[in-house]
This record gives sequence, C-alpha cells and structure tokens, in this order.
Amino acid sequence: RPPAKLTEADLISAMEKNGIGTDATMAQHIEKILSRRYCTRNDDTMEFSPTPLGEALVMACREMNIEALWEPFLRKEMENRLNAMEPCPPPWPWSTGRCR
Repeated sequence: RPPAKLTEADLISAMEKNGIGTDATMAQHIEKILSRRYCTRNDDTMEFSPTPLGEALVMACREMNIEALWEPFLRKEMENRLNAMEPCPPPWPWSTGRCR
C-alpha cells in the first residue's frame, strides 16, 4: 500500500522541521516542483500526486544509488553551508579575487 499523499501543509511542516528554505522561499520551492511537473496538486485537498516524470526521477535516483539527493538533511546541509559563507565584495581592479 502506498504512503498517504502529502498535503501542502505537510510539506511546509517538513521543510520547517528540516530547516529547508525560509518563509519567503518555501512557496517558491513548491511552485518549482509543480512547474517542473514532478507532481501535481489538487486545489481542493491541497494533496500532491507524483507525475510519471516525478516517479521516473525517483526510480532513476534509486537505480543509480543516489537516493540521498532527495533527503532533507542534504538540502539543509547545503543551505547551512551557503548561509555560512561570507559574501564577496564586487571585483575591483586591485582585488585578488579571493574572499576572506
């Protein structure tokens, strides 16, 4: 028996729990998976359903043993590392091009 379908509220809760995105970007993440046609959303129930493309992506990742790509910890770790980086100043003719 397949797992229950995620609702938009379930997905947002999981994203918050795992530190994925911000209040300002969570809706963008959801719109991205919809616009890429990995899933559809029932506007009445707000439940997501995988599309054949989404299912093929999951099956391909499993086949290549790279299932960790969709694990929340990976996205959280990437966001933490990016947030910890010091932004570089604009390149000036006299700069070395390296950030501190």
